[in-house]
Amino acid sequence: MLQSRLDKAQSLHPHIVTQLDPLPEPQANCFFDVIYELPASVFVDPNQLSNLPSFERHWVFGETDLEVPLEHVKETRGSVVIVRQKPTDIEHELDLPIHLRYQRPSDNDSFRDIKISAPRVGWTCPLQQRQQHPDDHDNVINISNNLPPIPEVAMIPSHRMDPTLYEFHPLESNETILKLQVPVGNTQDANMVQWGTALCVLACTSWIGWSVWRSIQKRRRYEAKGKRRKSE
Repeated sequence: MLQSRLDKAQSLHPHIVTQLDPLPEPQANCFFDVIYELPASVFVDPNQLSNLPSFERHWVFGETDLEVPLEHVKETRGSVVIVRQKPTDIEHELDLPIHLRYQRPSDNDSFRDIKISAPRVGWTCPLQQRQQHPDDHDNVINISNNLPPIPEVAMIPSHRMDPTLYEFHPLESNETILKLQVPVGNTQDANMVQWGTALCVLACTSWIGWSVWRSIQKRRRYEAKGKRRKSE
């Protein structure tokens, strides 16, 4: 049975953990794919995924800017992550690290809900069997259009998927919705934050000015003592 859950859900860097059951013998010329559709409120770090053994083969499409807050993202649909796994006869977990974007401040709420669809898991298979060398399964991944053809996920470029050559066979229907809560700033605190920031800047500037003045006075006294000693 396919199950997904959130780990470290209370942090700004939660994980989507998917339990994968042992798989039967892989179908000829098919690929085992896990597809994540992420809202714009969360994102993955492609560099981080590249350093994880479970994500040796993966693609990220859509919004990948790691710094911008939610209100400034260019791709409002979010992002899609495709992970191509090697079939195994043992049960294992796939752990996708995600990160939350800073949200627009709210007038009333301290938290905002984020809903994430559980990943789709299944086989991407050719519509017609093609002649292929038995040892060439790993090399076929270099074909440019063999990603799972899911037309409704428009963020996958059309040149990377071809519904006339491949089709996606989900293992089972998984309509689970994973829910997160992200803290948001309160607009009613804006004046207090602005005044507090201004006072901190003023205090720091005053302290720097006082320190400079004190240093100058100390230097003048030292020079005055030196002149008196020379005159004696």
